[in-house]
Amino acid sequence: MSAETDLVFLTSRYPYPLDKGDRIRAFHQVRELGKFFRVHVICLSESLPQPELLRPVAEMCYSLHVFPISRWKRRLRMVKAVFSNLPLQVAYFDDPHVRRQIQFLIKRISPDHVHCHLVRMVPYLPTSGPWLTSIDYMDSLVLNDLAAHHLKTGLLRVFLAKERKDIKRYETIVSDSSDHHFVISDRDRLCFEAPIRERLTLLPNGIDLDYFQFQEESEAIYHVVFCGNLGYAPNLKAALYLRDVIAARLQDVTFLIAGAQARSSLLNHSLANVTVMGRQEDIRHSYRSGAIFVAPLWEGSGQQNKILEAMALGTPVVTTSHVNAGIGADPASDLLIADDTDEFIRQINQLLSRPHQRLTIKRKARQFVEDNFNWSVNTTPLVEVIS
Repeated sequence: MSAETDLVFLTSRYPYPLDKGDRIRAFHQVRELGKFFRVHVICLSESLPQPELLRPVAEMCYSLHVFPISRWKRRLRMVKAVFSNLPLQVAYFDDPHVRRQIQFLIKRISPDHVHCHLVRMVPYLPTSGPWLTSIDYMDSLVLNDLAAHHLKTGLLRVFLAKERKDIKRYETIVSDSSDHHFVISDRDRLCFEAPIRERLTLLPNGIDLDYFQFQEESEAIYHVVFCGNLGYAPNLKAALYLRDVIAARLQDVTFLIAGAQARSSLLNHSLANVTVMGRQEDIRHSYRSGAIFVAPLWEGSGQQNKILEAMALGTPVVTTSHVNAGIGADPASDLLIADDTDEFIRQINQLLSRPHQRLTIKRKARQFVEDNFNWSVNTTPLVEVIS
């Protein structure tokens, strides 16, 4: 490994603040890669970030280049893509003018390696060059699309079915243009077509263990807490289920639902035992304000950061086997599993009535995260292919 190696890190969103899964992953990967290489971050953004937001990323890379693409331009590209085979998720981030600028910049840097954070950045790769390339698919776009598909009806379902087909075709095409391929979990790997699946290397997430410090004793304000980006369809569905089904049956149990992009459909309710909050300056306070963290998620892909963060902080988790398939924790030891309403209610009541069990689970959960979700360790496969 050499600090003389130049790496271009292409990402579709400016990797700060750390409020979305792809931002969190990109930020920590850049931090780890910067220990070994000269990292040139090239990213898209809807607008140029403020100086206080630029500083955290600029301090950990060799150079930082942000290319704004306005929201109306993105939407226009999506409209045009409806009549093509280009996935809407790719078209939304593609801009021909910015593409030419980025390709010129990459040629000027003349890196040893170009890494695409998500397939949506593949159009920004120059058609040829002496550098090696890699793609981080992160998680399965098809799995995410399926989650949205189940929440929609009518014409939207038709569009989403087309999107799934276009995504599969696009992933197969772009896989031939890259030397290395990464995915976040085994579950996501199985969703890819066979030719790509065989080339995928696991690149799991990590947790910032210094930031999410373990706290054995906590003064919980609520019995149950759920945190997440509430603009993400599976999170919204989980929050509504938690409020309308579980909380409605457990009226003596208090609930906190917190996260960015909380919609009016979630905020407007009459349940006295449920509190809904929007974006939090420090999400750790929300995690710690609950005696247990409950995540009724049956959809979505990748590794759910919110689960790992709760486990790292010391808030015992009850979630589904679907979520745990992406994490690999030991049920009944590191966390508890529930896959229907009656089981969620049983597990909640049991944990709330057994403080000793909560303490045992939170200690084992923290150890599990330390052993399996260290950013330095989990970024190693990417470091190795670049070096």
